[in-house]
Amino acid sequence: MLTAQKVLDGRVLADGQFSFQLYDEQGAPVGEAVTNNAAGSVTFPGITYTQDDFAGVEPAADGSRTKQFTYTAKELVGQQPGYTYANTTATYTVTAVDRGGSITATVDAAQSATFTNTYTATSATAAPFTAVKTLEGRALAAGEFTFQLVDEAGDVVQTATNAADGTVTFAPITYTQEDLDLATSKTFTYTLSEVGNGIGGVAYDTATHTASVTVTDNGDGTLSASGPVYDTQQAPKFANTYKVVPAAVALPTATKTVFGDESDAYPTFSFTIEALDGAPVPEGAVGAALTRTLEGPGTVDFGSVTFTDEGTYRYRISETAGDADGWAYDATVYTVTYKVTDAGDGTFTVERSIVKDASGEAVGAVAFQNGYTAPAALDDPAAPDKSKPEVATTPATGDGLPIVLLVALTAAAGVAAVGAAKRRQAHATSAHGRGAHRR
Repeated sequence: MLTAQKVLDGRVLADGQFSFQLYDEQGAPVGEAVTNNAAGSVTFPGITYTQDDFAGVEPAADGSRTKQFTYTAKELVGQQPGYTYANTTATYTVTAVDRGGSITATVDAAQSATFTNTYTATSATAAPFTAVKTLEGRALAAGEFTFQLVDEAGDVVQTATNAADGTVTFAPITYTQEDLDLATSKTFTYTLSEVGNGIGGVAYDTATHTASVTVTDNGDGTLSASGPVYDTQQAPKFANTYKVVPAAVALPTATKTVFGDESDAYPTFSFTIEALDGAPVPEGAVGAALTRTLEGPGTVDFGSVTFTDEGTYRYRISETAGDADGWAYDATVYTVTYKVTDAGDGTFTVERSIVKDASGEAVGAVAFQNGYTAPAALDDPAAPDKSKPEVATTPATGDGLPIVLLVALTAAAGVAAVGAAKRRQAHATSAHGRGAHRR
């Protein structure tokens, strides 16, 4: 029995896939064409020899007749696309012996009895895998988040970033004949996940999803790829959230200074900070206002406020006018403005400005000045009349007494002399009366 072997490179050999024909020495077909089995074996039809095949052959001494027969075999070239057929001719030599009508045949040699075909299929590019990115808490930026596609071996095949609208599109993957490992169809499965890239304020979605594509060898020299298949039935969604850490900001302190006359005691000074237009209030505030007091010069601390949202926040700081005697209170009013901006990294950027309301002057700090004027002294009866000028010279006598004192002494002596004269006159009048009465 004559046989051959069929080999197919590039694809698994199928039973009955290829056909072969055996020919005699005259090139005439010997029997029907045959096909290979799945293992690649090719068996040609058996050949029956008769005594007629030995016609003209001289018998040997023992009366037997021997004759050699040569056969060739070829593969019948088909028209299947993608296949390259073997251009091979197999040669067989058979020795037949006729021993008085008993004929035996032996295959002496078989040359080039292996037929090797090659199958080549063009590659197929699958539709790209996609995902959807959402971000709660702020606007999503293009290229902000990264995603990866990992194959079944654990290797990262691709990475991709999101577009501004949240779509994530991986590059299309091209599959070749070698990727199928001789299979007619193969499913490629991947794990799709987000890569945490440490953006401040972002809580990442840690979910993983599977995505797959099936590639089929169509047997005609082409591959085809199915559309993406996801465990979520559609492109998976990755939802992140963004939250800014609240910013605690110290309010400006107010500095109190005093000037003017010295004071034995200071009154209580009061200062108020008022949150405007719904701005956050410091701890201890009553409604929108917080009042702090101070005894004398020093610094007033209004504490701090916490900002949880972007915006512009304003505060007004002023001193409460008191009624303490001799004190003049500072009427300056300050407006403190905070511009709070989301830095995009989970923190706020806070810019502060301070302006004097009356002048619009920008200043770096809040300061108040109070002046004190001591009350005038009460009038003392024993005190000299300060409305009359004092004479600051001394008499020429050199006695060292001030002129004022000398004048005072002189005036007192004159008053005493006038009094004595009046008393003498009265005495004389009284005596004259008594004398007349006696007459």
